[in-house]
Amino acid sequence: MKRTQIFIFFLMLAGTTMADELHFKNGNVLKNIEIIKIAPDTILIKTSAGTHIISPKKIKNMVYRQYDQKEKSQLIFEDGRKADDVRYEYPNKLLFPLALFSFYLGYDNFKQVSDLGDAIEGYNLILRMPNDEYGIITTVKPFVITARDEAEKEQSKRTLLGICSIASGTVIAVFAFQRIEIRVQNNSVGLAYKL
Repeated sequence: MKRTQIFIFFLMLAGTTMADELHFKNGNVLKNIEIIKIAPDTILIKTSAGTHIISPKKIKNMVYRQYDQKEKSQLIFEDGRKADDVRYEYPNKLLFPLALFSFYLGYDNFKQVSDLGDAIEGYNLILRMPNDEYGIITTVKPFVITARDEAEKEQSKRTLLGICSIASGTVIAVFAFQRIEIRVQNNSVGLAYKL
C-alpha cells in the first residue's frame, strides 16, 4: 500500500505520465494506455476508445512504458481472454427436450391417425355387408355411419396436430442449437445470432 502511494506521489509530480499496463486487483490488465492525471481518489486515463476515470483502490500496480497512439488499448481478463475475443454460446440448448416432446406428440398423433384409418376401414366393411334376415345390419348402419364420420373428422384433426407438432419440434430444435456470438470490447458488449 505504501509503495502504491509513493508511485502515485511521483506520478503526480511528473504531470502527464506514460503507462503501458494497469494491473487491477481483480486480475484484469489494461494495456497501452496513457495516464493523464492522478488525484488521491481518481486516476484519469486515455485509451484508444477515449478517456476514463478509474479509482486507485482498484489498481494493484502500474507498469510504465511508452504509450503508442497507433495501437489500440487492450483489456485482458484474469483468465487470459482479451476483451476483443469472440466467444460462442448456445444458451437455448435447454429447449431441446421441448423439441423432443414435440416430436413425440407428432409421432403419437400420426399413430392415432393410423389407428383411426383402421377403424374407418372396419366401419366401411360393416356398411358393405348385405342385409341379414333379422335386420340387424339395417338397424346398426345409422350408428356405424355416424361413428365413421366422427372417426374421419378425428383423423383430419389428428393429422393436422401431427404436422404442427413435427413442425414446431423442428423449429424448436433449430432454435435450441442456435449459436450466439458474444463479442466483448473495451466499452461495449455485442450479441449476434449466427444462422
